[in-house]
Amino acid sequence: MSEPLPTTDEPLEPWEESLQDFLRQCRTTLLVGLQVAESEQVRGAADLTAYSTDPVNGHIVRLRAHWTADTMGEPSHWLSIGETTAEAPCTLKDTAEMAPTAEDDRLGRDILTLHTMAHLATAILREMALRPHVPGLAEPGGQEWQEMTDTEVSDALAALNGIARIYLGGAPADEDS
Repeated sequence: MSEPLPTTDEPLEPWEESLQDFLRQCRTTLLVGLQVAESEQVRGAADLTAYSTDPVNGHIVRLRAHWTADTMGEPSHWLSIGETTAEAPCTLKDTAEMAPTAEDDRLGRDILTLHTMAHLATAILREMALRPHVPGLAEPGGQEWQEMTDTEVSDALAALNGIARIYLGGAPADEDS
């Protein structure tokens, strides 16, 4: 019989709280094949892709929550169900227009779950990127600081993708969109 893990009453760091919430979402969602990547347009933000099954026709549908930057560099969050994309935040009612079938709200709930997970992953990446800011670790803005920040973000992405793979598996082979 194994020994129980030691417990502590110390408060969690913000990234640890977000990670616990992300893990809880992975354990309870019906999404599959979740993938987390750093946004190409918004530094420190997470873009997520996952898959769901349309309960009406049984087809696998690609879902995406991603960040874009407008011409002024302001970030905005976008959600996609298959080929249909809309700016977030969306409510379940808003997602009804995005879903392939009007009578289905499962895909709407799934995209909102993915949206929540994208915010959690973004919070984790941003908190991890702040870790090199601890006084004495590195001079903010310097090359060593940037390398440490990049490493923290890379490690966080690897951890999030590992958790997602454990609970939600890989991308389905027969994706329709």
